[in-house]
Amino acid sequence: AASALVLYLLLRPLGAHVLQAHDLLAASDTRHRQVFVGNPGPILVYDLHSAEILDVNPAACAMFGWERPELLGRSIEALWPSEGVEALQRRLEQLRERPDQTCVLRAQLQLRDGRLRQMELRSNALDYDGREARLLIVIDRTAEDEALQRRDQALARLEEAHELARIGAWEVDPATGEGRYAPQVYALLGHRAPGTVRWHPFGDLLVPADTATAGLTSQLLEAIGSGEPVHLDVLLPLRAADGRAVMVHLRAESGVDEAGRPRVLGTLQDVTEREQSRRL
Repeated sequence: AASALVLYLLLRPLGAHVLQAHDLLAASDTRHRQVFVGNPGPILVYDLHSAEILDVNPAACAMFGWERPELLGRSIEALWPSEGVEALQRRLEQLRERPDQTCVLRAQLQLRDGRLRQMELRSNALDYDGREARLLIVIDRTAEDEALQRRDQALARLEEAHELARIGAWEVDPATGEGRYAPQVYALLGHRAPGTVRWHPFGDLLVPADTATAGLTSQLLEAIGSGEPVHLDVLLPLRAADGRAVMVHLRAESGVDEAGRPRVLGTLQDVTEREQSRRL
């Protein structure tokens, strides 16, 4: 009886510790479940080997248009358009070879109603009730991609308008006197635009038409690089690289670039034909 009492006294703290650990683990599981269910972002869990969807949070159901019971047990392929399934299978094979790999990619996924959305997918390895699984976070990037596409289209239309008007934009860093120039600036001054953006002095392009206009060109370049407030609106006779005499309309204002750094921002327009017709 004494030995039984001693054994009880020894095992009692251990039992209490096991029960406490179990309670903490259960509380932790509850917290993780609450985070999973309550997360506003779509999250899915799928079996790495069978691609079967094991769990899905309400945000994912709302995004894809499926009820939770309808998604559970389906293959993750159900969320991919048919033309994207082959790429998905290749990615799954790579993850099976390296299951600890964190995966981030862009893919076009399909909603239940057939609409396609551009998604950013982030997945990590997960032990799900003893099954080798992946936790998949889905971020809808469709609106961002469409906004970028609209911006690119607007810029393309602006480029076309500039080409028709024979006008090009430029900017100069007053601290260095070097600038970058739109392709139209190079074209109207008889130069070939570089393949990549290259900063260089504006004076490389602004060649005076004759000695009489050299002083004016020099004054304009000094004003642009002076660091003082700039407001220019002048007609400037120049000599293009191919030898043509060109009359340009140069406009410039002090400003800042996208990062807030001081810049002189301006345009250069070929008005040669307009000025010649005025003289007739």
